[in-house]
Amino acid sequence: MVKVSGVILSGGRSSRFEEGDKALYPVGGKPMIRRVYEALSDVADEVIVAVDSVGRAERYSGVLGDVRFVLDKAGVNGPVRGVCSALEEAGGSRVIILPNDTPFIEPRLLDILLKASEGFHLASPIHPNGFVESAVMVLDRLMGRECLRMASGLGRRPRMTDLHRGLPKVRLINTRAWRLSPRTLLNVNRLRDLETGVRDVEGPLEGDVEIVREMVGGGLETLRDSLWQTVRGGDPWPEARLYLEKGAYMLAAHAFMDSGSRELRWLGESLLRILATGDEEI
Repeated sequence: MVKVSGVILSGGRSSRFEEGDKALYPVGGKPMIRRVYEALSDVADEVIVAVDSVGRAERYSGVLGDVRFVLDKAGVNGPVRGVCSALEEAGGSRVIILPNDTPFIEPRLLDILLKASEGFHLASPIHPNGFVESAVMVLDRLMGRECLRMASGLGRRPRMTDLHRGLPKVRLINTRAWRLSPRTLLNVNRLRDLETGVRDVEGPLEGDVEIVREMVGGGLETLRDSLWQTVRGGDPWPEARLYLEKGAYMLAAHAFMDSGSRELRWLGESLLRILATGDEEI
């Protein structure tokens, strides 16, 4: 019986990577995607690989073990298209989502996220500076499907953080509190990312972050202080305030980016850049 499904998102074009398809680039003698597959296989009952073409599936099948391939969902933009397709095919009630360019991901982190997701709809890592690793998560399959279905109808490109912002109960595990190596979550976009490594991220967060929203009606759209209220009403402050008070600054940035105010959208983009790059100049 499948209880936990693992998903590798592999539909990106590797446009910034200098050596072609980065999923096949060898790290420690193994293709990156193979390393992610092995970490997932330690904790998941099945592994699904979401790709954008049959040709890509054929290329990857030669370096992977027992996996199923699904094609990215048509009509959906961004990395969530692979999540949408995988959630439709996954057999587990909980789904581990990973990108194919995290070659140092460890089964220990996945175990932590699985435990953290108990009683929650989603669990992801958060760094002490409030940056959320939004493409790394354990997700309730049914709630995740409904959330992405609704997000796809909002009239703008869906984001991975729509799940963090649109579900009732979210837990973010603090990488420092759990003594996770920064290398574990290294996301390889360029070849130099492998060469330069990563540094410890400084910030005020000391513990995990729990976001619990009240549902005032029968569906996700009634969640207080959520994605749904921000996008439909244009006022990001109730949602952003929730995140700012808890230290989930990246989610606050995304709430501002959905504002009806040009100035607040600019603020959100600037805050996101600071969190992602360490550039402290706005």
